Amino acid sequence: MRLVLALFLALLGSGFAGFLVATVLAEWARGDQGYIIVFFALPVVILVTGVVFAICWASSTQRRTINGAAIVLAVIVAFVFAVLSAMTLGSGLERWMIWRDMQLVITIGASAMAVVVTQWLIFRWLSEPNPATGGEAGTASAYASTPEEGESGRNP
Repeated sequence: MRLVLALFLALLGSGFAGFLVATVLAEWARGDQGYIIVFFALPVVILVTGVVFAICWASSTQRRTINGAAIVLAVIVAFVFAVLSAMTLGSGLERWMIWRDMQLVITIGASAMAVVVTQWLIFRWLSEPNPATGGEAGTASAYASTPEEGESGRNP
């Protein structure tokens, strides 16, 4: 049930974040009908990212796997951004046309990165701490360490 909640919130939240970033950047760039590419590609990014994080949810080390998947997805988005930028800059067009195309590439990259970061935050927030850590710092446990004899075990 927790996975369903995480997936629902991740799809909804990342859709909001991604489309918000895309809309703000399209308005900033005074985008025309060419920006429809961003709004058609964004749902694909949202679904693929959601599926990747849902698969990571099944791992025995949820948080570590979710963190690793977020890094890999961010690297993929950065690589696609670099390739699209290189193609745009190497196109041999006039400077004003290159700048218009780069605004579109920046919008694609920023909105895709917003989707990845939002889904990572939601899945990481709703994932359970690893029981093997014993409640160490950073595991969202109320106890910083195992209690000694006679101690309450709560953080000071």
